[in-house]
Amino acid sequence: MHRIIQAWLALGLLPLFTMSVFADEKARQADRGEKAARDALARFEAASKREGASDEPVWKVRMEALVTVVKAGPAAVPILIDALKNSPPATRDFAAQALAVLADPAAQPALLGALDDPDEGTRIYAIRGLSMFGRLELTPWIKKILEEDPNAFVRRSMAWALERDDGPEAAPAIRKTLADYDLARIDSAHLGRAAPDFTLSDPSGTTYRLSQFLGKKDVILVFFIEDT
Repeated sequence: MHRIIQAWLALGLLPLFTMSVFADEKARQADRGEKAARDALARFEAASKREGASDEPVWKVRMEALVTVVKAGPAAVPILIDALKNSPPATRDFAAQALAVLADPAAQPALLGALDDPDEGTRIYAIRGLSMFGRLELTPWIKKILEEDPNAFVRRSMAWALERDDGPEAAPAIRKTLADYDLARIDSAHLGRAAPDFTLSDPSGTTYRLSQFLGKKDVILVFFIEDT
């Protein structure tokens, strides 16, 4: 093997060989990412169809699927765009949420189109996804959604998106949190048992750990749909 490498070096072909190997590995990674995204979407769609008839909570499958597509990275984007356009409502909703987290510019046209989706959850996540690229401009179309969308949560989401400006660091931070999330800890909080210790930040950026309130005061967590 050493002699082969010396021959390649003598011919000046080793850089080309290295580039070819790198390109092949990158293509294999993309294929693995696409397959992981397809499998995650299929599991989520099946779970959403079984909702109420199965002991497996859909929110848990959703979380697992979200972690999977985030780890798949850009390779998942075309799969999610297709799901956003051609899937049942629950899957379109999930696809819009995942695209919001991935914040890939290639998804912007699809997210814009999803503002007219008949499913309100999909519209909300489409708004969230578009806001990841910067503060939305109050165009006549956006203003119409803000004032006339039949769903109050959609109107509120649009108002929130027009006011906030997360900056380019928001999406990478969310992706890192999801990529690092240990799925073995999912569903670890149970009624009647001590809550698992965790850390969260409030809107001002102040960080709190649950254990610091132990024996001192009650803690109430409020999750806003516009911020998920």
